[in-house]
Amino acid sequence: MDPLHAQPLYVLGNYNCPNSGALGTTDTSKTFPSSLVSDALTILSPSWNDSASAAFYTARVPTDTTVNAAILTGVVSSTAPDNTHFSGGVHNLPRLLESWNGTRLTMNTSIVNFFDSLKATNQFINPGTYYSAPSRQFSFDNNFTNSTKLPPERLASACSFAPNGGFLLQITSLMQVHRIGIIAALFVTAGFANGQEQAKEPARPK
Repeated sequence: MDPLHAQPLYVLGNYNCPNSGALGTTDTSKTFPSSLVSDALTILSPSWNDSASAAFYTARVPTDTTVNAAILTGVVSSTAPDNTHFSGGVHNLPRLLESWNGTRLTMNTSIVNFFDSLKATNQFINPGTYYSAPSRQFSFDNNFTNSTKLPPERLASACSFAPNGGFLLQITSLMQVHRIGIIAALFVTAGFANGQEQAKEPARPK
């Protein structure tokens, strides 16, 4: 069962990576489509240690990390064009807490944002406060276009998001979750893929 939660979600280490030889690549031929649905998503590398969580971020040194999953999660929306009110952009939707400094974060994914976060609502801030940027290697997972790998139409736990009393998202089946990967496009500029920060960073979730 894929994680589906109305609370912030943390992913520790490589996710949905049954073939260790494919880590850090776009090869998802041995995986099945997966999704991470939550109020907010934070990725922690395999070297994460809780004992360093209260230290300055430079004490949290990550290792290369691969995540093979669609992401449907909340964001702290832009409220003004200045630097202190920017959402962080698509490349910052997966939140980070380590001193990546060019360490590689590979994501074979489809990134979807339909709502504002209700729980993890701290405003985005500049990098260098609680993490530095990775070398982002983001690609669309073509498993989402393969109907033979999608799950059967069966009921999953319903989860509703009603941010600001507005948009209501009701997910009722695993098929509906995985179809996200087919209908959503992921656009990543060369600058983002090379780890260049062109936007502000997400604040550590409350």
